[in-house]
Amino acid sequence: MVYSSPYQYQDDDQIFFSQGPSLAGQTTNNNKPVKVYYNGSGLDDIGGPVPMVDISRNFNRSEGGILFSTTTKATITGKIMRTDNTSGVNPNGTGTAVILDAAQKMTDLFSQDAGVFQIRCGTTNILEGSGVKINSFNLNKNTDNWIFSADYTIDLEYTSPASGQYIKSASDAWSLEPMDEYIYTSFARNIKQKSEYHNPKLKPTAASDAAKVPTNTIGTTEMPAGTIDLNVFNIPQFKLSRRLTAEGVPSGGSGTAGRNYSAYLNARDWVVKRLGEPFGGTYGAGVSGNGPTFSSSGMTGLSSFTNLFLYNHLRTTNFNELAGTYEVNETWLAMPTGIKYVEDYTIESSTDERFIRTVRVQGSIKGLMIAQLPIMTGASGVIPDKSGIIDLSYSKAGGLSGTGMNQNVMDLSTSVSASSAETRYFDNKYQNALSGWINDVKPYLYRRASSAIDLDSSSDDYIPSTISPQPGAKNPIYSKQKLLNIIPISTNEGHDPRKGTISYSYEFNDKFRFISGVLAESISINQTGPVDVINEAFVLGRRLGPVLQSLGAKTSAKKDLTFEVIVVPPSSWKGFMLSNAECPLYTGGNTYQTIQTIIEGFKPFGDRKSSVFGTFTRLNDTGQVYVSQDNANWNPTEGRYTRTIGWIYQTCNLSRSYLDD
Repeated sequence: MVYSSPYQYQDDDQIFFSQGPSLAGQTTNNNKPVKVYYNGSGLDDIGGPVPMVDISRNFNRSEGGILFSTTTKATITGKIMRTDNTSGVNPNGTGTAVILDAAQKMTDLFSQDAGVFQIRCGTTNILEGSGVKINSFNLNKNTDNWIFSADYTIDLEYTSPASGQYIKSASDAWSLEPMDEYIYTSFARNIKQKSEYHNPKLKPTAASDAAKVPTNTIGTTEMPAGTIDLNVFNIPQFKLSRRLTAEGVPSGGSGTAGRNYSAYLNARDWVVKRLGEPFGGTYGAGVSGNGPTFSSSGMTGLSSFTNLFLYNHLRTTNFNELAGTYEVNETWLAMPTGIKYVEDYTIESSTDERFIRTVRVQGSIKGLMIAQLPIMTGASGVIPDKSGIIDLSYSKAGGLSGTGMNQNVMDLSTSVSASSAETRYFDNKYQNALSGWINDVKPYLYRRASSAIDLDSSSDDYIPSTISPQPGAKNPIYSKQKLLNIIPISTNEGHDPRKGTISYSYEFNDKFRFISGVLAESISINQTGPVDVINEAFVLGRRLGPVLQSLGAKTSAKKDLTFEVIVVPPSSWKGFMLSNAECPLYTGGNTYQTIQTIIEGFKPFGDRKSSVFGTFTRLNDTGQVYVSQDNANWNPTEGRYTRTIGWIYQTCNLSRSYLDD
């Protein structure tokens, strides 16, 4: 497009243009309806004639065809000419100095970058652009060597916004990448376990099919092992990524920052405005109905999940003030359910040479922090701010609104509603990991370990129920396995508050224990049977040794029992005394009374209570028995109690063995 006059003629070194339909290029002395301005200064007021202007436009569109802005390029071609008259048209006067002075004024004018370019017809703007970038300014040679005139060429460029944003190019790209090792899983494993009295989630009795979560009524006796379901949920996880970038164009403005960095500020403003557009609602990050809806109806088993909850928001900002570019890269962990942590764990089972089975449950908990909407939408936390200051701090968002959150915790048969404590989702990662460990993981470790015990593949006990001899040794790997003890033999926890992770390793074994609740127990039985009474007569010179003579009598039988238990050491001096109720081995308590019951049961001809020994029938219940020793050792600092008791006894029936006690 060329704004110029269709008619011109030359007279005495002046160029005159006829009036008519021209837009620019007319230069009659007092009638100039079309003029060219830069930063409010008319070029004809400096150089004389109104210059010629060539206009070209380029439309900046996205790949999808969205118009961001229009870039206009203007090439100004004109002459600086002295008039040698007092008509008011500059430059006025004679000599080369007049041309050079006008050239200097023109040079000074076009040293002001990011200015305003106008073509006016009278007081009406035909064309106007701000934030003008001066690509080139040239004063060219001419035939009179700047005595009467000087040629100049100016290339200008400016961009006009199409939607209120001074953007040359922009992109808002998303990526939803499934983490394929985390797929949707939901199944129940039927297991058997011993009763847990003190478990905050399962006390006092083991669960059943009818009541998977037992009541909290305190029981008084050990309940039989129950059958429960271990419900395992594996929630699919996704990596959600976003790349938001813009290249700005100058828009002018006052001050150095306005002139030099307006393109960068325009790019930043576009990105910041765009940040929050996908997220609706006041606090809508993932809340049902208010969050970014990524339909998961095509995933088997996920038809009830409508939104992705966004966690662990990370933002990377790249910007170049001089190039006028601004870029934000964001990532989230996205899951179709509102939980506060994720967990990985493994279960390992092994046996030693005594075929005592040990089951180890070990894993790690990673706390999550739900993405905070004010941060994601750019209301705070976007760096640098418009003043150029980089502030790495941000304020903690408030609570969530609405009750759309679901909280499917691992190993529970029912979901736990988070509506009453939604603000906890804004806790830091360690707080959420710790909450998951205390409430949802630790109470179920014994249940998880019990899932490694195979009670269904074999009903054959390693020790047969009949007394008939077996045809050869049995292989214990094909025999029915025993239930695990509820108290772990070792525990290990690792806490990393900075990263918000908790690691753990718990071990349980199936070693038989008489006493429920002790940390360890050991029973040693030493039995000496009756022997012949022999008289030894020593004869001098008899190389075979003494003469042995049977007296026709027997010695008495002897039995020693050593019983050792380890309990949690007392926490006060009162617990050092066995007669005090605060002692772990209080003489009136269940543990000590059970030890007494066990001692009585091992006593020759003693009373074996069915509560401990079961329905055991003694072969001989008559005889004489006397206590030969009874020693006890109590080490309260280690929680170790040792009891050694010995008996001397004999049966009252010659047909019975001393073992038939």
